[in-house]
Amino acid sequence: MLYPVQDRERDEALRQLWDGLEVSECREDEVERNLAVVEDMLFKDKSGNKPAVSRKLFGGDWKKIAAIWTIPFVMLCASAYFYFNSPESAPLEMAQVSYVQHYASEGTHEQVELPDGSQVCLNAGSMLMYPSTFPSSGRWVYLVGEAYFDVAKDEKHPFTVSTGFMQLHVLGTRFNVSAYPKDSQIKATLETGRVMINVRGDSVNYYLEPNDQLVYTPRTGKVEMHSVSASNFSDWRRGELCFNDITFTDAMYLLERSYGVKIHIQNSSYDGQRLRAHFNRNESLGTVLQIIKMMIPYFDYQIVGKDVYIE
Repeated sequence: MLYPVQDRERDEALRQLWDGLEVSECREDEVERNLAVVEDMLFKDKSGNKPAVSRKLFGGDWKKIAAIWTIPFVMLCASAYFYFNSPESAPLEMAQVSYVQHYASEGTHEQVELPDGSQVCLNAGSMLMYPSTFPSSGRWVYLVGEAYFDVAKDEKHPFTVSTGFMQLHVLGTRFNVSAYPKDSQIKATLETGRVMINVRGDSVNYYLEPNDQLVYTPRTGKVEMHSVSASNFSDWRRGELCFNDITFTDAMYLLERSYGVKIHIQNSSYDGQRLRAHFNRNESLGTVLQIIKMMIPYFDYQIVGKDVYIE
């Protein structure tokens, strides 16, 4: 069966999230509890009884299923559960609430307005998921990829952005989050306001002030704080391309997302290279590769349709 290109790209984003999960880091009791929540919400029949099929559907990989549903599915289901069962809220049917998914395909950006009026700009190859109505306990969204957030201020309802590796808690502010599963580093950069960040597996609360950036390296678990010019990290919203001292591999991933191509690296000698460059709006892929060639003299490439071969 043939699927639309955007559906295939969206499936790839979810596959990357799946592949990036380290289920061994999930506590056994947490996985069991999350699975129980999902079973209760999905598998009960009309009489309230839970049929025996539920966990059998998962096969031998049910722990990984439970883990991925923790992020973001169980989070959203739990938010809806507390919303519907809150004494403050009127009784509503579950069918009245839907979960919204936005995906910006490669080579594009997408502007999203959240239920509270917050504005989100999604970068290429990124997915945003959130409930159609935020619960009274707070505002939660889940991000795979990169997005720029302009959050509507609401002191009674904190706003949380959750990724596979960190959670950002804000009231009203502007910030950029880059959390692509393939990239070697996860970055959160603050323009205005104040942000508190929880990093997975770290008990420390990190606070960002304007022009602060937190960089997390999943491979090593290292967390770094930097002082930067925050606007440089959201230039992509204006169609510009910026290599902010990133690894060669991450730069190639960025080009893949920005131009909708597949890059085949056939030479491991580039692994130690880092790139720092800024390209104007709508610069062609050929021009960008030519500039990289000037930066790395032995760099060579060939463009064949939607494939780029780095020799």
